[in-house]
Amino acid sequence: MKYTSLIYKDTDGNYTGVIPDVNYVSSYGSTFKECVKMLTEALELMLEDIKPTVLHTVEYYTSDILKEMEIPINATIQLIDYEPAKLERVTITMRRNNKRIIDDYAKSHHISRSAFLEQSALQVAMAQ
Repeated sequence: MKYTSLIYKDTDGNYTGVIPDVNYVSSYGSTFKECVKMLTEALELMLEDIKPTVLHTVEYYTSDILKEMEIPINATIQLIDYEPAKLERVTITMRRNNKRIIDDYAKSHHISRSAFLEQSALQVAMAQ
């Protein structure tokens, strides 16, 4: 599936990207390429929790629409091609207090418990 993102250079020289159709998920990077990479990762995490109801085409984003969304009219439109990975439900057992700590951390970082546990486990496994 292709998601339309809008990427522009900030006043501090970094690039900011936003995908309006997916809860205005956004990210940034020091280069355009890094911004696209970070935005794709943010999109992946956001799609764990929501399903977009509307996906606009590139033609939708006229200068008037960009002004209305408070995005610079010189923003570059970048299509991000992303297909979510097939997920598999697993059941784990943990101490209730640890679950609360994990849930608080995940919530404060705007990610799901599953995403946090998967990312943490992969970091440990890849460090081996």
